[in-house]
Amino acid sequence: MISDRLRRALDYPYPAPEPPWIFRDHRVVTPGDPLFEAAFRDLGSQARHAVVAAGSNRAPDQLRRKFGPQDIVPVSMVTLRDVDTVYSAHFSAYGSVPATLIGAAGLALRSAVLWLTDEQLDHMNETEALGTNYRLGWLDRPALSRRFGLKSPRTGAYISLHGALTDDEGLAVPLAGFRVQGRRRPGLTQQQVQSLVTARLHPGATLEDFIGMTIDDRDIRDHRRDRLKETAIRPDERFWP
Repeated sequence: MISDRLRRALDYPYPAPEPPWIFRDHRVVTPGDPLFEAAFRDLGSQARHAVVAAGSNRAPDQLRRKFGPQDIVPVSMVTLRDVDTVYSAHFSAYGSVPATLIGAAGLALRSAVLWLTDEQLDHMNETEALGTNYRLGWLDRPALSRRFGLKSPRTGAYISLHGALTDDEGLAVPLAGFRVQGRRRPGLTQQQVQSLVTARLHPGATLEDFIGMTIDDRDIRDHRRDRLKETAIRPDERFWP
């Protein structure tokens, strides 16, 4: 039977409902739910920051880990042109290969936007290990949610400091489970990308053993990250500055 920690690693980026919805009381409240209008009214007038989800931040399971039941987070949808979501060249502390955004000419990514208060953004920054694994970039492009009556003068995203993981052809490895117009290669699931990095870094190991070592030993995790970075597509500071 699969262990809870292995399931958490391999389930990344976790199931996510189609926006719009509101995360409240650790549950998803969608239009048509009797609680939706009440949640909508409770958003208040506080300004919120629009932050695009590259991977698991669009998923209720991950939001439950990051926020308390008192937090109310509206989630809307955006189309990002010339952008794709791909795997980053590092490992999370819970064993997954996480996501990042990169520039990708001709593609159009559909993803979720989280509308975060100042306090929620500060907390999200802590969970993203700013300065170690990610930077928070801002595009001077307005974000708008008519459904929630929200507007932000800029749009944020967490961009990996380690670059994009590459496959054996030197191409960035896209995530499965996202709607991306113009992609010519299929995205990989977490299990598929774990198989790829296991074959590269520890041939012959089982996924359970490989992921277990990633979780249990930070030195091993950091060493594996450094090896992935050797062939990674380096982050472009001009992308999402």
